[in-house]
Amino acid sequence: MLDVLNIEFLMALRRINVDGIEDMVKSILGNKKAVVAELIYNKVNLGDGFYFTHRLDKDIIVDTNTGNVYRIDNNRYQSVVYYNEVSVRDRRTGEVQEVLKNGVLDFGNVKVSSSYTFVGGNNYYAVPFDIPYRINVRVHTIIAGMTYNYDVLNAMGIKRSKDIHHEKRWKLNSDNSGKNLELITIKEHKERHKKNKYE
Repeated sequence: MLDVLNIEFLMALRRINVDGIEDMVKSILGNKKAVVAELIYNKVNLGDGFYFTHRLDKDIIVDTNTGNVYRIDNNRYQSVVYYNEVSVRDRRTGEVQEVLKNGVLDFGNVKVSSSYTFVGGNNYYAVPFDIPYRINVRVHTIIAGMTYNYDVLNAMGIKRSKDIHHEKRWKLNSDNSGKNLELITIKEHKERHKKNKYE
């Protein structure tokens, strides 16, 4: 199991650009876990199942109600989070638009990326992160990370001790809503799938 205090400490050192910390984080966590840990460290709970986080050149709104992850290019837009609202300002035109207000998400004219790639043998939806290296993180891992925090890192990689279970599995694992995801031990996950062979 990963120690939450050590992960928080590593993320804090990373934020203030301590020399060599990037390599240390990657060697301890691995590239993919480092990306997820950063998303969790930077998250802001906006209420109503919405979270705001960021990684390098992307601001991210996570909707755990629908299981969607929206990426906003912060080279083009400047995001402002105020309590449970998010507004963005177009850096080219200066136009400001509220994208999340009173639990309603509406991007209007703001160009966001919500496209996914497929990874793994089960065709899981994944979010591509391109800077500084190409990493695909499964959508359900990001959604579970908003709910279960750093414990979700224990459900990643070959030496994982936990799994993220989809209560209802739809075609192509498309129901990634927070209410459909549960972080459980690998043993319990195998037992549940034995009972429900259709999954």
